[in-house]
Amino acid sequence: MAEYNEPLIAFMANLPQEERVVLVGHSMGGINISLAREMFPQKICVAVFVTAFMPGPNLDIVAVSQQYNQQVESHMDTEFVYSNGQEKGPTSLLRGPKVLATNFYQLSPADFYI
Repeated sequence: MAEYNEPLIAFMANLPQEERVVLVGHSMGGINISLAREMFPQKICVAVFVTAFMPGPNLDIVAVSQQYNQQVESHMDTEFVYSNGQEKGPTSLLRGPKVLATNFYQLSPADFYI
């Protein structure tokens, strides 16, 4: 996560003290903007979480990740990709048709997805 957060943290660190920004995070981006809000509260006017992970004081990133992994693992057609090796954890995931139909497109007509 440190590498994933690096561009936003560098941007925030270099932002002039008098500047304030609106941060918008989607999906995993919620983790990024949560960290930025902790590190640079005076530089952030608003943080917007758009269907994003939202850790907080009583729900840290470990708890969020564990809950997410339990949900994803329950869908047999989701595949994890380990670009840096199995021992370093997944780098991405591929969602299969079942998980997409169940969690993302459940309100769309069946002929819109496979």
